[in-house]
Amino acid sequence: MRRLVKILPVLIVFALLLNSCEKDTSLENAGNSQQNNTAQPGTSSGTSLFVMAGAPDNCLTPSINGVYHAGTALDGTNTVTLLINVTTIGTYNIATATTNGIYFSATGTFTTTGIQSVTFQGQGIPIATGTYNFMAGANGCVFAVVVQSGGAVTVDCKSCSYVPMCDGSSYTYIDTTASGVNPPSVSNLTFLIDTTIDGAAYKKFSSSGNGNIYYNCLAGVSTIVTFNSTSMGGVSVARIDQTLLKANSPVGTTWQNSINLGSGITAQYDWSIVAKGIPHTVLGISFPDVIQVHLSMSTIVPLVGTIPSAEGDYYYAKNVGLVDNELYDISSGIPVLQLHRVLQIYSIP
Repeated sequence: MRRLVKILPVLIVFALLLNSCEKDTSLENAGNSQQNNTAQPGTSSGTSLFVMAGAPDNCLTPSINGVYHAGTALDGTNTVTLLINVTTIGTYNIATATTNGIYFSATGTFTTTGIQSVTFQGQGIPIATGTYNFMAGANGCVFAVVVQSGGAVTVDCKSCSYVPMCDGSSYTYIDTTASGVNPPSVSNLTFLIDTTIDGAAYKKFSSSGNGNIYYNCLAGVSTIVTFNSTSMGGVSVARIDQTLLKANSPVGTTWQNSINLGSGITAQYDWSIVAKGIPHTVLGISFPDVIQVHLSMSTIVPLVGTIPSAEGDYYYAKNVGLVDNELYDISSGIPVLQLHRVLQIYSIP
């Protein structure tokens, strides 16, 4: 473990626009993947009384674990963790119907009431590739699993050295702004090769308070995708794509992302590479090879025009990731520091 600074870009990029990615139905929406079935009801039994979170629609923040390949038997890594609201304690036996040769089940005893997580073990051998829906329980919620072709989708977690994201990586972030604005936070991240989106392999990671996010890096270009996020105005955004870094591009390179917030309103992100190969010190730790990226955020409103909203800088250290980030609210015309989050401790396998 080493002491230093870092905040995953997405956690800052959406700071002013998004509360969280609370409802993750990303596998149902994953790029070119096709929905292959309507979920068939599963089974529920036992002495407890409960409601699957999200029922009768999509499960609330499901965690789909493991990689699914047609013709390959599922093992202990193929699990799905779902939230369940328990109203009466007791035993439970919950299962999905068998679809495409596989099913998921969980058995145990609820000893307390309220919202709690239950992990379902997958069993069977997937028959065909595609996206398949499953309903947990007889009147439960629905989640989806992507089955890939027999060849495993692989992503070298360190091939993009300025944003390495590997299984088991963990980061502790602190915010140096005034207490109460963005208090110190701790996020433990787990990265898994989960699915394909638009034909590209993405890593799925879960972050405290930010739901599931999907990450891809190709030729130094780091991209993230989130699904079913909620804007601060309460508008649901079905999918958000953001390019966070173009590590192989020269100083002066610019690019732009935008998010349609509805009613003709657009959130616009203008990025630029300010410096490369510079030293940068955070919490007393000096990083010798850093890329600095500047972000200008604005809101485009019909009949009003473009309204500047925020400015920020991101510092990516080679073989570490984003080590420092500042974000200023400029909507009043006077910069007001909203966030200065740094990585205090990190571990990359």
